[in-house]
Amino acid sequence: MIKPKRFGGIGIGSIKDFNIAMLSKWWWRLKDNPNQLWVEVVKAIHDSDSNDKMIPVKKYLPGTWKDIGEVDKILGKMGVQIREKFTVKIGNGDHVSFWKDIWVMDQPLKDRFPRLFHLAANKSSSVASCFSSLSGEALWAWDWAKSPANDEEWIQLDELMHILDRIKLSDQKDVWKWENDSDFDFSVKDIRREIGTREEGTTGDVMNCWNAWAPPKCNMLTWQAMMGKWLLKRNSLLEGFRFPGSFATGVGLTWRTRTTFL
Repeated sequence: MIKPKRFGGIGIGSIKDFNIAMLSKWWWRLKDNPNQLWVEVVKAIHDSDSNDKMIPVKKYLPGTWKDIGEVDKILGKMGVQIREKFTVKIGNGDHVSFWKDIWVMDQPLKDRFPRLFHLAANKSSSVASCFSSLSGEALWAWDWAKSPANDEEWIQLDELMHILDRIKLSDQKDVWKWENDSDFDFSVKDIRREIGTREEGTTGDVMNCWNAWAPPKCNMLTWQAMMGKWLLKRNSLLEGFRFPGSFATGVGLTWRTRTTFL
């Protein structure tokens, strides 16, 4: 009953899935509203260079924010990778992490260029802090804890600079959204739909499968009949009922449960 209609459910939805989607919304709110006071408080408590998540969270600190920070693991078990689904339309780059966010490739730069990430002095630097413009030319630079020294590091640096050459920042705000086909930047419904899609293969037996194109009332009627909630003519004898002709009557009978004739 909780599965989407297109997967044979009635579309009621799971409370658990709804809760996960609501918790995921806090990830988007933090990334899309970085100047709000509560965001500054969270970052002051949880931010760390050793944190590899999209949002700052210290696992050893108990509380509500720790539960929010565990959403990626829960979604991961369902086959939904939250880091890949959250995308950003780069604007001024003020609130996009240069190394940790997915903004220029299909993976974070720290994963594509691990040697350079290891050498970077500030692993939480923003895109804007690494960008400058001189006479209309884009310049990319960041502080090194240690300069590249071997061939592999120089090869990675050369590849990274070629990728960054085509990036142009603007004066617009960075826009974060959940990757979807809708016009909205983010909605809880999108995440619930994604979870439902991943659970498509977990179908039950025929009694629990709903016809997607049939009206809900018809589905409900059929389900109640199959579960024995309706008094069918074929099992009326088991209940002690007698049908005179083609009609049924309950006069003089004692009802043990609320039963409906069909």
